[in-house]
Amino acid sequence: MSTHPSARTVAKGVLAITWPFLSIITFLVLLSFFSMDTLSAARAYVGGESLWTKGQKEAVRQLELYVRTGDARHYAGYLQAIAVPLGDHAARMELDKPAPDLGVVGQGFAQGGNHPGDFPRMIRLYRYFHGYGPVARAIAIWRDADARILDLMRVAAEIRERVEHGGQARAVLALERVRAIDRATTPLEKQFSAALGEASRQAEALLQLVTLMCAALLTGAGLARARGTVASERRMAASLEFSEARQKLAIAASRHGIWDIDVDRAAVHLSPGFMAALGYPDWPELVPLARMLELLHPVDRPLFAHRVNADDGDDDGHECDYRLLSAHGETRWIRLQGGAMRDEHGRRTRLAGAMRDITEQRLAEQQLFEQKARALVTLQSIREAVITTDAQGRVDYMNPSAEALLQTSGESVHGAPATSLCRFIDEASRQELDNPVALALAEVHPVTLTARAALLLPDGSEVPADASSSLILGQDGSTRGAVLVLRDARQERASAAQITYQATHDPLTGLINRSEFEHRVGAALEQVRRTGVPHALMFLDLDQFKIVNDTCGHVAGDELLRQLSCLMPGSLRNGDTLARLGGDEFGVLLHDCTLRHAARVAEALREQVSRFRFYADGRAFSVGVSIGLVGIGTDFEDLSAIIRAADAACYLAKEKGRDRIQIYRSTDADLSRRRGMVQWTARVREALDQDLFCLYAQRIEPAAPAAGAPLHFEVLLRMREPGGRLIPPSVFLPAAERYGLIQAVDRWVVCATFGALRRIGMENVHTCAINLSGASLGDLRFAENILAMAAEQQVSPGRICFEVTETAVISEIYKAQKFIGLLRARGFRFALDDFGSGMASFGYLKHLPLDYLKIDGAFVRQMRSDRADRAMVDSINQIGKIFGLRTIAEFVENDTTRDLLREMGVDYVQGHGVARPVPLGELLGHRSEGSAAALHPTKRPARKAGQDPAPRTSGQHPAESRSDAG
Repeated sequence: MSTHPSARTVAKGVLAITWPFLSIITFLVLLSFFSMDTLSAARAYVGGESLWTKGQKEAVRQLELYVRTGDARHYAGYLQAIAVPLGDHAARMELDKPAPDLGVVGQGFAQGGNHPGDFPRMIRLYRYFHGYGPVARAIAIWRDADARILDLMRVAAEIRERVEHGGQARAVLALERVRAIDRATTPLEKQFSAALGEASRQAEALLQLVTLMCAALLTGAGLARARGTVASERRMAASLEFSEARQKLAIAASRHGIWDIDVDRAAVHLSPGFMAALGYPDWPELVPLARMLELLHPVDRPLFAHRVNADDGDDDGHECDYRLLSAHGETRWIRLQGGAMRDEHGRRTRLAGAMRDITEQRLAEQQLFEQKARALVTLQSIREAVITTDAQGRVDYMNPSAEALLQTSGESVHGAPATSLCRFIDEASRQELDNPVALALAEVHPVTLTARAALLLPDGSEVPADASSSLILGQDGSTRGAVLVLRDARQERASAAQITYQATHDPLTGLINRSEFEHRVGAALEQVRRTGVPHALMFLDLDQFKIVNDTCGHVAGDELLRQLSCLMPGSLRNGDTLARLGGDEFGVLLHDCTLRHAARVAEALREQVSRFRFYADGRAFSVGVSIGLVGIGTDFEDLSAIIRAADAACYLAKEKGRDRIQIYRSTDADLSRRRGMVQWTARVREALDQDLFCLYAQRIEPAAPAAGAPLHFEVLLRMREPGGRLIPPSVFLPAAERYGLIQAVDRWVVCATFGALRRIGMENVHTCAINLSGASLGDLRFAENILAMAAEQQVSPGRICFEVTETAVISEIYKAQKFIGLLRARGFRFALDDFGSGMASFGYLKHLPLDYLKIDGAFVRQMRSDRADRAMVDSINQIGKIFGLRTIAEFVENDTTRDLLREMGVDYVQGHGVARPVPLGELLGHRSEGSAAALHPTKRPARKAGQDPAPRTSGQHPAESRSDAG
């Protein structure tokens, strides 16, 4: 009969002891959950109130910005900010319903910026405690604040209506109401947080009171149960004496498990807990020995059976590892330790001891062995040379790469000092460097040789090498040795030298490049400042180089540059620097050279290039060179100032007829004009970056006045200064053309015009004329950009007419034909501007697909008094009619000229006598008070509508019609 109580009896006993404690603990857990839920909900509402306040304040701030600037983006910012309070308002309105839709409540709280994890507790707090004192006060304050938000929205809508219809003053008055609402709302925000804080404190006080009461109950119950526990332990002590003998032997060996074999009965006891861990939860107290043998791995069974049956007189020496099969089919390593018990005759009767699972230990040992094997194979395979030493720096291992690098074997140098085996010197100073192994062992930290080190080999040769050393530490942190890693750096340093050469030299000519040249010029400037020794700088630009490229191809052009690169050093002095700056531009730095002597060197160089003949494709070509010469002195602020001066002088030499030398002098008027152009280039870049351009437009009307004529106009460009003054294009566009910014300007004009037409509408627009430069006309990629912009802005191609000058067309006739053909195939129209300024262009009309012909205003302006100009205008008009083109006369300044043009049959007229330029938005019927209002609604107008925006000028640019100057 079993002496052990049943599990049911034990369970009843445990329950009888613990039920008071469990009840109190359960009540405490529920109360804690309720209190934490309430406090979390209050915290969530306080956090939501902070987001609510930030949204309300940001909405007021955005409205103020909107009133001051009129920028619709600020109104959009107001809408985004006010959405936070509105989301909380929507959630509260839904919660006030008898059966609220929790999905709608969640959407409102989410719009208010609350965390989704807080939604359930926020809903519970509102629904179940909305009538509780502090919570009820908070909800009342919330309703009041929502009323303020609704008032704010009504005033904001009123402000937007007034701003959009020009009521700026009334919008400012309405803004005062917004501020009043803001001031009235601020106290409500504090009161809301205070009410929720009061609710949190009351919940916390309740939790503390109940916790104290429960603690008192637990203390009383514990004292009562303690008496019963002491009495129970005394009764249990007697029943434990039965197993004390068996337990002592096992506990002495290990706590993991107990094994006990009865030799006479061939029965085995294995700890049930240990066997349960192996997957045998119902393992009995005693099993036959044969059952245990079944669990052992087949290879281990004979060994275990021999240990049990053979009596070799060794009672204390049983320790062996066996493989045991778990219930899951997994093989586990078990270590048995123990000894034998004998009877009075010396015969073994029992074998007993401890057992433990050493599977993880065996796996770790296996992994360690494999890692060591892999490390050894890795060291045998890597290209880096690896040497390990002991704590005294003596070599104990070298991998094959180290043996190959040092030309020795590991066995022959085993135990030798690493400092004598590996010696290093600095490649530059030739000084011997400290050995990294000795440094690492002495300073107790890793060491890397930072200098360009070279390893001295036993045969006296040296190898560029990178060296680093690290310490080998024991488990106690003590130094056990060091590892030296050497990497043959010959190929890497050769590659680095090649990269350095390529970074500083021109790949075509082998001369130094612009970057290295400017570095040397900068060094020369610093030397002048320190010592006063003069230097000189020359910029060279080849003349007629394009002819060779266009005639014989770029291969011939490259060969010409190579030959000149070999020729020009012959005219220079030893120590002078010749560089290719890019394209057909070269630079020369004359060291220790006065400006007078530099002029003689420059003249010799110019004559040498002029005498040079280049032969390609059976033809001889001559080239010249334009040279800009500048003395490097202390009057220049920095490197960029010297470079600009040399470039300006070189450009002026080309302007004055090419193949000449221009010496830079700060008082030269031509160079001053050139510097001014460079400054305007910077302002054009600034205008592009900061959107300082704005668009005007000038109407083009039929020569015969007609009521209700469709809207036909030309887009004109202006630059707006910070003070609001408008700058005409004749001032800044020549610099844009010279320095390659004109295409960026054209792109801005097209993009801004298309955007304005989309925003304002094209219902009343018949033709919108936009000027293009010659650089854009020769770029088919720009034509593709125009098509993309038109598609994006939904602009009708049939209402856009691009104006191009005859000079630009004639200079790039073939590219112009492709450009115009590509866009006309999509519906765009084209006009030839300034026609007549070069009469050689008549023959090109038959090859160009055009729609309009614009007569140069130089003939139109004086045609009343000059018969030759009148005849020229008539001739151009007739030619246009022959080719089926509609004609437009520019610079029409009075009705008399208009009448003459109508009698000649000219179709359209344009000029100040017809209509003055006005802001584009104003012309399109948009309510605007300034020059940029149609394109930049957030910016103040540059001039009021109806005023002439720019002075008269005879200058012209593709983005500016000559009619604007008429």
